[in-house]
Amino acid sequence: MGDMGHVQWPCPTLDHPGTPWLYKDNRFDTPSGKGQLFATAWRAPAERPDDEWPLVLCTVREVGHYSCRSMTGNCAALQSLADEPGRVQMNPADAQRLGIADKQLVWVSSRRGKVISRADLSDRINPGAVYMTYQWWVGACNELTRITSIRSPKRRKPNTVR
Repeated sequence: MGDMGHVQWPCPTLDHPGTPWLYKDNRFDTPSGKGQLFATAWRAPAERPDDEWPLVLCTVREVGHYSCRSMTGNCAALQSLADEPGRVQMNPADAQRLGIADKQLVWVSSRRGKVISRADLSDRINPGAVYMTYQWWVGACNELTRITSIRSPKRRKPNTVR
């Protein structure tokens, strides 16, 4: 690529040759040269589990894939490692309480929508939570969510997904 005449970011000036890595010499672009971390005050989630909706949905990234799989979805090596698309992972105790068997097809519903998925029971999943990866169009866990307008003023990220 070097022969192609590219310039790699960051380039702080027009005549800068580029930098092959961010924060060259371990120096951040701050007055002190150190990275700055900010903490925000904790706020309770906008929604909590209740009798009608007893579980918390966590939408998570599948290991090995980037974002929505647009760049990694066609990689044969990653496809061979992929789990079944659209599965819902849950703790066996929650599944037993709800009468759900491992690998059973189930409806996953929220206050906002409903999708069909295959149950994947695992002790790795916290009781009271279910996990779905958002990279797959199958299972469509995003049908269960809607981003609220409640945003953290510092992070500018949603407080919750509804």
